[in-house]
This record gives sequence, C-alpha cells and structure tokens, in this order.
Amino acid sequence: MQSINRRLLLPRRSKRKVNIDSLEAIAFDPYTHGYYKVSGRVGEAFSDGKKLF
Repeated sequence: MQSINRRLLLPRRSKRKVNIDSLEAIAFDPYTHGYYKVSGRVGEAFSDGKKLF
C-alpha cells in the first residue's frame, strides 16, 4: 500500500481528506494524446449552469 504525501492532506479536524488544491492532478485527452494540468476550482456545482438559462 502506498502512503500519501502529508502535504496533500487537510488538517486533522477535516478527517484527513485530500486537499484538492495541493494535488497537482493531470488529465489525459485520448483524442490528442496529451496530458493537461488540472488546477484550481472553476465553478460551483448545481448553480453555475443556472446562469445559462
């Protein structure tokens, strides 16, 4: 089992959940065969789409 880098965890009071802002995740695009950095929060679920209607 691999260990998680402690800098990716939120403080103990948050039940040791992963801090998404520190994750430095990447995503793969199968059409262009490229990897892209995923960074920062870009919207609010269930409310941002309402602005389009």
